Amino acid sequence: MTEQLLTAEQLANFLQVSVETIRRYARSGELECTRLGSRHIRFSKEQVDTFLEARSSTTQPETETETSEIYGEYL
Repeated sequence: MTEQLLTAEQLANFLQVSVETIRRYARSGELECTRLGSRHIRFSKEQVDTFLEARSSTTQPETETETSEIYGEYL
């Protein structure tokens, strides 16, 4: 089974930021993305988890269950 990928719009909604913010993170390399052609980007759960862990202000990252439950809403 192939992994589901989020669009920039879905991820922006999930993180409660603008689509442009997501695109800026992707352009800067701060948020890894999968490119589909020259104009389309998608994000895997692993890429999002890595990004969130790097930006986490707490010493304890979210549990896998919490992240999976939230991420699952957008698949």
